[in-house]
Amino acid sequence: QRYVYITGNKAVSGVRHAWLAVFDTCSNTILKELDLGPGFAGQTAVPGGVGGTRAYVAVSQAVGTVDTGPNGGTNSVEVLQIVNPADPIRLAPAYQIPGNPFGTLYAVWSVQRNRIYTTHRGNNQLYSIDPLSGSVQAELAIPDQPTGMALSRNGLILYVGRRLAGDILAFDITGPQISLGIPLVMPEGKSSSGINIAVDAMERIIATSAQRPSTPGNPNLNANPAPGRVYV
Repeated sequence: QRYVYITGNKAVSGVRHAWLAVFDTCSNTILKELDLGPGFAGQTAVPGGVGGTRAYVAVSQAVGTVDTGPNGGTNSVEVLQIVNPADPIRLAPAYQIPGNPFGTLYAVWSVQRNRIYTTHRGNNQLYSIDPLSGSVQAELAIPDQPTGMALSRNGLILYVGRRLAGDILAFDITGPQISLGIPLVMPEGKSSSGINIAVDAMERIIATSAQRPSTPGNPNLNANPAPGRVYV
């Protein structure tokens, strides 16, 4: 409850590596850093309460057009042992997510369903992972580049932000088949990178969206580019 896992990337011998840092909110210090190999680290899925022994980190093969090759890696979901949450340990093997380089930066874990969900932006796909069997399966095709995700407080509704559509889709994951609810459209909510989502204690959805500016050399086709917005 006192530790925050922060992800990003660092250059290691000229190659971009996915990176995770453990931040202690009481001492205001970084306690540990983990090198997760070539790629770009994204969202970390953590247990829904105190005492969980695993956490999961989405790692994308690439985030731009020049990230493949030696700077790439693979799309995967890394597994961490967090018996001691201040000292996570990387476990092998990771769950491999199929698809092209523009992939896996977001992950959530429904403890109630015992499934890890991850979006693949390039494949327009939602994948699920069964941590007991280790199976990875394509759950649902989602057009317009699905990115950020969050779960309702009870872990039974999955929210997925679509980068190119500028909206959030709500999925009922209680049954064997995922069903779609009403899209939540954000005014000028299209994003240049990804729509990031969180759900607060009042079940409100907090979403961010950012557009790059439109320039003559690199025009932005969105009608009204917003430099950054937070939606509730």
